[in-house]
Amino acid sequence: MAKSYPDSTFIGVDIANVFPNDNLPPNVSFSIMDISKPLDFKDNSLDFVNSRLLLGGLQKEKWATMLTEWYRIVKPGGIVQLMEVDFMAADIVPGAERFIKGLHDLMEERGLDFFVAVKLPALLRCNGFNVVERNARKMEFYGTDLSKMVADNWDRLNLGFKGGLVKYICPEDPDSYEVLLEGGIKACIEQRWFKRAVGVVGRKPV
Repeated sequence: MAKSYPDSTFIGVDIANVFPNDNLPPNVSFSIMDISKPLDFKDNSLDFVNSRLLLGGLQKEKWATMLTEWYRIVKPGGIVQLMEVDFMAADIVPGAERFIKGLHDLMEERGLDFFVAVKLPALLRCNGFNVVERNARKMEFYGTDLSKMVADNWDRLNLGFKGGLVKYICPEDPDSYEVLLEGGIKACIEQRWFKRAVGVVGRKPV
């Protein structure tokens, strides 16, 4: 984005120092911030705020707090854009069901909102924004080169959460986790299951 729009300034934030530092364009910088707390930006100072895939780290009660803070820092007429995943967009296929349910139960245990993707328009409206656009696109496990990336992403997600998911997936035989995951992904491909990426755009009233 910084290379495509050299006349704009881009600031990336994360709770951890996971930022790139090589060959950065002069119009991009990074800062460590916790988005569930007040942000180090002045009132009405930003034109655009973008986020994606916060459902795995932002507690349910903190979504409203975050959006209230976004409303403070975005200029009148400014835009906020969120993208999250709807895991329930299609009927769950046998073989993958235990991983979907396990992810749901783990997120509930940690106070996260498994269903936040479908709540984004309401969250924006409740925090003062006008919803100007909503898009939902299939993330298929089959048929295209992109679908291979979707399947790989799902594999990495479940491997990354393995420490927490094992007790929901296979508590009696933890060593079978990877085999069950492989079988679940195969079932998703064969039975044409998909997730859905939900993108919502809100505008701060002028």
